[in-house]
Amino acid sequence: MLNFLILLTTLLLWYNIWIYYIVIGIFTALLFCYDKAVAIKGKRRIPEMTLHLASFAGGAFGAILTICLIRHKSSKPVFYIPVALFTSLHVCLVLFLYRKGFHALPALISAYLH
Repeated sequence: MLNFLILLTTLLLWYNIWIYYIVIGIFTALLFCYDKAVAIKGKRRIPEMTLHLASFAGGAFGAILTICLIRHKSSKPVFYIPVALFTSLHVCLVLFLYRKGFHALPALISAYLH
């Protein structure tokens, strides 16, 4: 029973991480699309810092996808280079958690409960 609870906890943590990345990615993509729409209309735009913060918070995958699909901010290296770095950062974070963090979690929980 204890092993089942540990496995369930680990799976739920991974599930929540993927849900977070999907939700923040969609949110960031929508921000980029909205910024592109208001740019076309000549209205007030979303500050670049807000777009960068959304990318840094985990929405870098949505940002990269949107930059490629709708060609928004694709001609500004000062914009797409940080987004590429944020993407690399999040890939490294997920790989680290996969290789080190969550594989050690069942042992940590088991040691704590005994």
